[in-house]
Amino acid sequence: MIALTMSGSFRFPPLTGDLQRSSQLEMDAAVKTLSDHKNEWFTLPVRQKIAVLDLLVKDLAAGAHRWVAAGLEAKGLAPDSTAAWEEWAGGPYIAMVNLCRLRESLVDIARSGKPRVRGPLTVRPDGQLVARVFPAAVTTASSWAV
Repeated sequence: MIALTMSGSFRFPPLTGDLQRSSQLEMDAAVKTLSDHKNEWFTLPVRQKIAVLDLLVKDLAAGAHRWVAAGLEAKGLAPDSTAAWEEWAGGPYIAMVNLCRLRESLVDIARSGKPRVRGPLTVRPDGQLVARVFPAAVTTASSWAV
């Protein structure tokens, strides 16, 4: 019996290229920039928020392999190891799922003024409205292509 092992898969591209490490100063500056502009998101019109998410999805899809490579390197794992899928699942994949779910909610808000709630709404004895929001729909690989 012959077993064929390939780097990457039909879902996840092979890891290529060198990674440049960010310095502590660069990371601190990036976090400061985010912090300095954190309130701007709330003032953006919904259509602009959707455009920002579209860009984030595109950039994440383009750079996901670098994210995974950094995680594998930090853990001392080979790119073709059986544990590599954990880096994809716990990193870029779940980030992509969340970006896509947020985008769907914003599209709903743009269309009808409110996000669509999947499932029944119930009221607790104390009067609080409850919506089941997890789990959401399963995201497929097609979500990566924007």
